[in-house]
Amino acid sequence: MAVLTSYNDGDHEDRGRSEDSAADGVGHLMTAEQVIAPGGLRIRDTATGITVSPGCCSGLEDWRDWLGLMNGEEPWVSHDPTPHIEHLGASVRLWPDEDHPRESFIDLPLARLPELLDSLRDQLVGFLAAVEGWAAQHAPALAARPVAKLDEYLAIGAPLPQDQR
Repeated sequence: MAVLTSYNDGDHEDRGRSEDSAADGVGHLMTAEQVIAPGGLRIRDTATGITVSPGCCSGLEDWRDWLGLMNGEEPWVSHDPTPHIEHLGASVRLWPDEDHPRESFIDLPLARLPELLDSLRDQLVGFLAAVEGWAAQHAPALAARPVAKLDEYLAIGAPLPQDQR
């Protein structure tokens, strides 16, 4: 919540002031025109240990764009590092950075993508529940508002569309 409330407060000069209360942070989040959740998706192959991290301008608010891989599209994966995606028919190949050795990649079967994104959505639903508990404790007068705002901008609550699978 500290990252979300300070990143989206609009007052970039004073971001992360220690004297700000949780209610101030929630207020900043509520007045943001758009919620940005810096970080994006990180893909890790547990068998090889290769990780594709999101670039500097990638945000979690774009997580549903990964479903577009099923239709030959490519999600925005940013730059610095510059991850790269290549379509290979029934799978996609992900490289951590254009400058990484060509043997450092992850092959992701497209058939697994909906399952992985459903799992991510479940984790984000859990995050919303944690936000609700945090807000009830730290900013009770505003408790329901950050959950609704985050759900709206991160598109968490709605199930993934079945027709794109």
